[in-house]
Amino acid sequence: MTRALLNALPEWMLFILFLLVPVCLALAGTWCIRKFLPGWKRASAQETVGTVVGLVSTFFALVLAFAIVNLYQRYEDASYRVNATAASLTVLTHDAAAFPAPEQQRIDEAVGAYAARLTSVVFPGLRKGTLPQGTDPGLGRLYQVLESYHPATPTEVSFYDASIAELGTLLSNEQQFVSDGTSSLPAAFLALLAVTAILTLAASLLLSAESPTFESALTASIAAAIGIGWLTVAILEFPFSGSVSVSTAAFTHGYLHHLVVMPH
Repeated sequence: MTRALLNALPEWMLFILFLLVPVCLALAGTWCIRKFLPGWKRASAQETVGTVVGLVSTFFALVLAFAIVNLYQRYEDASYRVNATAASLTVLTHDAAAFPAPEQQRIDEAVGAYAARLTSVVFPGLRKGTLPQGTDPGLGRLYQVLESYHPATPTEVSFYDASIAELGTLLSNEQQFVSDGTSSLPAAFLALLAVTAILTLAASLLLSAESPTFESALTASIAAAIGIGWLTVAILEFPFSGSVSVSTAAFTHGYLHHLVVMPH
């Protein structure tokens, strides 16, 4: 559901949605309690209510901070690995310049085919959270090209060994950013985050002030903070989804793009 919203709506609409829904709920709840349960907002109980609000909001803030820090690190790691994959592919083609022309051409074609697979199959699949089962050989073609080549000179051997090392890096990076793009927070942790958010919002409905306007503004502010926190978690939880996603420009512009569009 959240991933679908990220893919369907621009960031400004997501901001409005995650902000308005909790604020409207808070304002509606405040009005209902003020009208039907006025005794729940007794002035004598405000010290206790303030303590409870502070306790549950602090717990919610701790859980939220833990989620954001870990998800942001995963987002940064996914972005790094995508760019590192593009860099490894570029290095691989430069290493191949030391090989005879036929092998160099085959490696360029295999790199282009692999980059095309990433841009047409892997990244769109990660945007939806699933990878379709395809028949594209992916890195297998690069392995086949290098396995069939036997370097003859010390220079060729040196660059051949470097190319094999780059293949290992490519495989490791792909496995990791695919894992980052298809995984999500554990259901139990999301439930804990939801429960603490609901308790914080519910407790804030019991806050009372002499001015009804100030009282509503206070409750709405707490609800807005909860909504913005949830939006931050949603954006970071799915690094390849939505408009605020990991950039794949390294594969769609410049040298790698030239290899993608060249005939294979």
